[in-house]
Amino acid sequence: MRLLLDTHILLWRLVGSERLSAAAIALMDDEASQLYASAASVWEVAIKWSLRKGAPDDMPISGKDFAAALTETGLPILPIEPAHAAALDDLPLLHRDPFDRLLLATARHEGLTLLTHDARIGEYGVGVRLI
Repeated sequence: MRLLLDTHILLWRLVGSERLSAAAIALMDDEASQLYASAASVWEVAIKWSLRKGAPDDMPISGKDFAAALTETGLPILPIEPAHAAALDDLPLLHRDPFDRLLLATARHEGLTLLTHDARIGEYGVGVRLI
């Protein structure tokens, strides 16, 4: 399965969060799974890092550290292409988060499945694997 990892899935994996289920880890570790990240996730982390206010759920890592950690994993990182942004035209407005919508549009355009824990993204059905 070709999977584009949602930003929170990437973060949880990189920081070793207990929020990442055993099923999700098994799916990502499966040799048949091809994993991808998006430059949109780096952008999202960097923005949320700059807006953090010290709450427990705040962004645990800076955009620079996140980008470096992603590079170290060896995961292919998809750039944000004009076609990915244009694919937003095909998404109904079920979810308002622009990063999540861009990730889903990217996944669909690239023939990937977006792996997420966000039930609201799961409402899109096609192209989403909810864990």
